[in-house]
Amino acid sequence: MFPPELDYVRARSLDEAIGVLASREDAVPIAGGQSLVPLLKLRAVSPGLLVDIRGLKGLGGVDVGGPIRIGALATHGDIEGHAELRARCPVMAEAASKIADVQVRSFGTVGGSLAHADPLADWPPVLMALDAEVHVHGPSGSRAIPMGDFVRGPYTTALERGELVTGIVVRDCPRGAAYLKYAYRHGDFAVVAVAAALRADGGHVSEARLAAIGVADRPLRLGQAEARLAGVPVSEDAFADAAEAAARSVSPPDDHRASSGYRRALLATLVKRALRAAAGR
Repeated sequence: MFPPELDYVRARSLDEAIGVLASREDAVPIAGGQSLVPLLKLRAVSPGLLVDIRGLKGLGGVDVGGPIRIGALATHGDIEGHAELRARCPVMAEAASKIADVQVRSFGTVGGSLAHADPLADWPPVLMALDAEVHVHGPSGSRAIPMGDFVRGPYTTALERGELVTGIVVRDCPRGAAYLKYAYRHGDFAVVAVAAALRADGGHVSEARLAAIGVADRPLRLGQAEARLAGVPVSEDAFADAAEAAARSVSPPDDHRASSGYRRALLATLVKRALRAAAGR
């Protein structure tokens, strides 16, 4: 199918983009277009105006000099291929490599993916496990939103009218972090995926963060599993106990891709494996 007729503006500055988005309720931003264009072709969405932000300066790039800063217009491929980022925070490059295919990774942007808020998008669980912040700018100025507060539901975020994602900040990336994704084919959306970040002191867990997709209508922190890991020895028994707690804490959906019971069992398996992988790093 072909997209519906709509107006188009190529923004020359961030302020211009925000001004246009704030002035028209039917305006939406477009950068890489890997999420929006398919929906336009299916006429699943019908905005009146596209605001092209792809060429805006200062919203791209990856900076690992201090806290990790990733511009909203950085592509998944930029992250996958960034040698310094891979050395500093391997889990981010690992997650990027599992997104869709080469075309999507080459054109799709991190900011666009976050703003789209697909319930099975790969970045939210990883960024939740890394305790990242999403930086946004709008008519009222700039603000930082914890990743755990950013996604409010399916395709729904904390962004207010006229606001744009400008970047992501990861202040501290643990070496012990991993992202495991189960999909029926490489590049597909996950059936279930788990991100784990783990720190240990003296052979005991000092901090654990776990997040998952595919077990709720949005990315989910696995708080009960995290609590089971607090202060315990790093061991297979501890990981198995956390995995069981994670499975008990969720009520996954039943759909054409997998039953609720299958998703719950898969979550337990992936939590255990993700913790094992994180500990090994």
